[in-house]
Amino acid sequence: MKYYFSFDVESRGILGTPFAVGWVIVDETGKEWGDGYLAVPATFYHSDPTDQWLIENVAPALPVLPVKQFLSQNDEVFIGTTGNCERSYHLYERFWSAWEQAKKLYPGILMVTDCQFPVEAEFLLRVHRDSEINLTIENAPYPLIDVASVLFAHGHGPIANYDRKENGLPVHHPTNDARQSVRIMLAALKGDL
Repeated sequence: MKYYFSFDVESRGILGTPFAVGWVIVDETGKEWGDGYLAVPATFYHSDPTDQWLIENVAPALPVLPVKQFLSQNDEVFIGTTGNCERSYHLYERFWSAWEQAKKLYPGILMVTDCQFPVEAEFLLRVHRDSEINLTIENAPYPLIDVASVLFAHGHGPIANYDRKENGLPVHHPTNDARQSVRIMLAALKGDL
């Protein structure tokens, strides 16, 4: 039996600081064996163009604390997301711990993500660079399977929007996006997409 650890990251811009990560573990039939979600508290500002996209698209999918306060005359806090990790360091360590545990429970498990560069690739580099985790070829998610490449290789649009099942909603919650990514990858591999 093949197993997949599919993950998705939300960050401030494509190379910005990650603030949420979600994952699912599924087998080759699509049966889900586990999932997870980690986040650090994040605050978004109307005055930042990158934050504006996050306010409109990502924040509605995440647990939020509505905040409206003025830090200065021109800098309004619009919304803040809640977190179950105090600092980014904890986010990285707990994510890596989930990956390590999955490798023990499901030997041969492969890590999967959709359009892995730049957001998810940058996240994995931060996990290594900004924590005490020593990344080696033995413990690294190698190979890292890219869903977009699998779709392209099977004649499907690598960045097309595909219908979602109920458990893949809302869009932009990283656990749901990870669930959607691995679901469409498995469908493409089976010729069911």
